[in-house]
Amino acid sequence: MVAISHNLFLVFASIAISLLAAFTGLAITNNIASLPEYKRKTLVIMSAFILGGGIWSMHFVAMLAHEFAVPVYYDSLQTLGSALIAILVVGTALLMLHYSARTPARLIASGLVLGGGVIVMHYVGMYAIRGMIPQFNLLSVALAVLVAAIAGITAIRVAYGERTRQNIILGSVVFGLSVAAVHFAAMLGTTFLLDESFQPLPVVMANHTLALTVTIASFVICGTFLLVTTNFLTNVPITRVAPAASDLSPPATPKPAASDTSAPDSTASTVQLPFEKNKKINYLDLDQVAAARADGHYTQLYTKSGLLFCPWSISEIDKKMSPHGFHRTHRSYLVNIHAVNAFEKRGETGVCLFEDYPSLESVPVSRNRVIGLLQVLENNSGDAIHEPV
Repeated sequence: MVAISHNLFLVFASIAISLLAAFTGLAITNNIASLPEYKRKTLVIMSAFILGGGIWSMHFVAMLAHEFAVPVYYDSLQTLGSALIAILVVGTALLMLHYSARTPARLIASGLVLGGGVIVMHYVGMYAIRGMIPQFNLLSVALAVLVAAIAGITAIRVAYGERTRQNIILGSVVFGLSVAAVHFAAMLGTTFLLDESFQPLPVVMANHTLALTVTIASFVICGTFLLVTTNFLTNVPITRVAPAASDLSPPATPKPAASDTSAPDSTASTVQLPFEKNKKINYLDLDQVAAARADGHYTQLYTKSGLLFCPWSISEIDKKMSPHGFHRTHRSYLVNIHAVNAFEKRGETGVCLFEDYPSLESVPVSRNRVIGLLQVLENNSGDAIHEPV
């Protein structure tokens, strides 16, 4: 067994890099739903590189903190592969979060994907070691997997349950510390045997080469962290350029005279919601909106053509549109009762299902809102709405 000592400075440096990368990756995607599609994709890609690169950097800085009694080398291809795995898995989790409804089940799934990426990256990186043979204790492997799963779910639920500054910061701390916890939990039962048959080849990296590579990656993460932090602290909601509430109300539609009984009541069909597109305020009929989701102080509207950014808050939409068929199912969601195809009960909670809206699979219904929603659905559509068996 090879003797190991530890460099405490590098241990703390690895944790710091993990925290910086976690905050940068989670904050860079804040409020991107209102941006054009190409900008959203660009920021999601940047976030994946920062978060995945941060996971990778944390791991290898921590490995540099383990000072072995013999020279250590790393296979170049496997070391690069571990970085790509981390970036791709993190990117998958971010796509799940930013391109679909953030239901509780989706948040859990994203957290598991994120935690799984940390575990896979760690062990691929460990197998990249040359000159020594790592030996893994099954108990420490199981502990690392458990920590990764719990931490990933917790970090995502905190950071994405509500996209406030406090939640993003707290989620970053949880995720950053959890990446370090996964690494050290996995290393707790790992021992190393000397590989006497190993001969250094050009395709392997020595410790100093790895140190240089990780230093460059860490520098990029720190630089991006400074840029994102500046924007994060200065981009307060009240600085967003948005029209006054009076300017957002669509032109009033003349009502038929009281004596004109032949004219149908079309009040509901003429009620509209404002949305921003190409720096213009446009208006959308309510029958084109399936649901609304809170996005900070603003709202995302789910339509057949995709997501639209509404400058009204979820509370304002609830107040103004509840008489016209919109119903609150969750603190972050409103649904258009006329667009709901089915309700599915899941324990004490449930979800509303939509068939005609590609951008929306389901909307969560809180436990204390299930009964009220079912009463509204029953009154609205009789046997057209049902609970799937």
